[in-house]
Amino acid sequence: MIKLPFLSPSMVASESLKSLILDPTMTPYQPILGYWLIEIALMFRWEDVGQQQIELLDCSEFLHVTGIDEGVGDEFVEKSSTIRGARQKTRRLLKRRLARMSDHELPEDLPLFNNITLLGDLLHLSDADKAILVFATAMSAFSDFSTALLCGGPSPVTAAEFCRVLGHITGLPAKQLERSIAKDGLLVESGLVEVEPGVQGIDDKIDLIEGLDEVLLTAHNDVEEIVNHFIRRVEPGTLTLANYPHLQHDAHLLQDYLSAAISKSVTGTNIFLYGPPGVGKTEFAAALAIAIDAELYEVAFNHNDGSPLKGQSRLRAYHFCQNLLAHKNNALLLFDEVEDVFGGGENALFESLFGDSGTGKADTGKASVNRTLEKNRTPAVWIANQVQQIDPAFRRRFDYAVGFPVPPKAVRCEIIKYHLAQFQPTDAWIDALANNEQITPAQFERAAKVAAISGQNSATARKTVERVLDQSSRLLGQRNLPRRPKSATGFDLRYLNTTLDVTPLIEGLRKTLSGTFCFYGPPGTGKTQLAHYIADAVGVTPLVRRASDLISPYVGETEMNIASMFSEAREQDAALILDEADSFLGDRKGGTHSWEVTQVNEFLTQMEAFDGIFICTTNLLDRLDQASLRRFMFKVRFDYLTPGQSADLFEESVHQLGWTDGLNGCRDRITALSGLTPGDFAVVARQQSLLVSEKSDAKVLFNALKEELALKNMGGRPMGFAANL
Repeated sequence: MIKLPFLSPSMVASESLKSLILDPTMTPYQPILGYWLIEIALMFRWEDVGQQQIELLDCSEFLHVTGIDEGVGDEFVEKSSTIRGARQKTRRLLKRRLARMSDHELPEDLPLFNNITLLGDLLHLSDADKAILVFATAMSAFSDFSTALLCGGPSPVTAAEFCRVLGHITGLPAKQLERSIAKDGLLVESGLVEVEPGVQGIDDKIDLIEGLDEVLLTAHNDVEEIVNHFIRRVEPGTLTLANYPHLQHDAHLLQDYLSAAISKSVTGTNIFLYGPPGVGKTEFAAALAIAIDAELYEVAFNHNDGSPLKGQSRLRAYHFCQNLLAHKNNALLLFDEVEDVFGGGENALFESLFGDSGTGKADTGKASVNRTLEKNRTPAVWIANQVQQIDPAFRRRFDYAVGFPVPPKAVRCEIIKYHLAQFQPTDAWIDALANNEQITPAQFERAAKVAAISGQNSATARKTVERVLDQSSRLLGQRNLPRRPKSATGFDLRYLNTTLDVTPLIEGLRKTLSGTFCFYGPPGTGKTQLAHYIADAVGVTPLVRRASDLISPYVGETEMNIASMFSEAREQDAALILDEADSFLGDRKGGTHSWEVTQVNEFLTQMEAFDGIFICTTNLLDRLDQASLRRFMFKVRFDYLTPGQSADLFEESVHQLGWTDGLNGCRDRITALSGLTPGDFAVVARQQSLLVSEKSDAKVLFNALKEELALKNMGGRPMGFAANL
């Protein structure tokens, strides 16, 4: 019998590896592969298969692997007059060939055997484990060998029968081999191999983890070279946890928890980070590892040729990495972009494990993933861009989850300074960029890269940054907010006509930092501006959300967005400002769909539990659900400007535009216009700043306001042809 090198004591403790050039064919391994193939053929009496006496010896792959001379089939046809005689001669031929091959000694320095020995020392593999890896590698890497296993026809086997076959050709006890391929065996738990259940052909019974065959057939100087194909060390980044002030509570908790889990070797430690791409999830994990003095490793996501690993293959790679890190006592394992594993795509774990409904595979798949989240010895950080497709049964298995919200404006400003400081940005420019909360840190980083490589001066570089961000926002479908200067009229409390005295309110909010408000009234009366003013005056960050940010076409996702909105405000100690509340907070009595009711219910539930500053704005108070109105401490009406306010704001606008002629005559006339708002003055002021001429005077501004008011007062009245119907 040809022995595997690691089964021979003299060969296990081999000297350091030589530098080899791998023969791409199976020639160096042909002796043992041919020997195994003939043993299997004799064991299953392949010479008896088929109607033709020479069928086995007509299989070119079988002849090639076993080294039997081609053409022998024709010779048997000539000399054997009966099928029985031909079969007997075939069997004698196989036995003679087997006897000649049994004395062959395998080279000691073949990469496959050396690599499995190195891997065995690291993972504490048994001889049975190593033998199975050799056989699985041969079936995966050498197509002639795997095809030759079919030359005798199908050889269906159970797991026990497969182990008896493997025991017969290797000399190892079948019971040892059965333990190696058991579900709780090291090979299966580590993800190195997968055993197909039920009765399968020998060639299909066992499957090697993707990419391992190529790795094992390549010469390596040490085990680290093998490991590096499946796992990589994540280099420390430039960010620290201090760059995530909006997540400081989560960061402190995770530092304490992960430090204790590592020091106490707690199994089943899993952290989940989720949020849109580019918000810094991976960088946060790297900063967290530095903070607890741990080494961060990442599961490979590509094959050696650069093609991506998907679905179940990545999960098996994760299991393998867990075993590779078992000997390290200060490691964290990062598993990024786990959408591939938990759902979506043709290679997703759900499809590969669960199969079609009614097959019974779903329960097996869920059990497998649950075990994955319960038995890992190295603490793992899982990262996803979306969570909707992940089964709640899996989400509940994570010890702690951190949702990455849009960073508050103060943090966005710091991010912009961090990436764009080299271009000497002004505070006003930074503030204007930070107003677009949808732009992620990754987009700022890439914009800085483009501008820096272009080698432009600071002024031109800033324009390049703006251009890159605009194009990136368009590509990603983000809201592209214009970076324009503030309105010439600005914001002034004197021009608010409300039922609330703002000054004492602000003093009270500074002490309590808690209150709920519904600002309602016509558009342009200053509702949103006052909400921002209150947040700034109280000294908290405004967190602004609009109905368009919350409403989703997918069932249940709007409710999730509502809950997330309140959670973000709570985590950031921010003043929550919700514009256009009437768009989704409608009266439940008029709801025709169940989701219309559940959205309002979710909103009311979250609102009652929120103890910060919450301000809703709406133009249509009568559309709001009455139960929601009762929950607001203050319902504040914003009305049109009074005649005196209109006159004062008109005079101020004229002076800001630099016009003086005609002011006295128009001031009295402006008081006769009812229905003006600060927003009207802001619009007209911007118009006139573009239309300045030598004839511009206060009368021009007055006429523009009059026209604006006339258009607004038309409301939904028909125009043109329709007006005559």
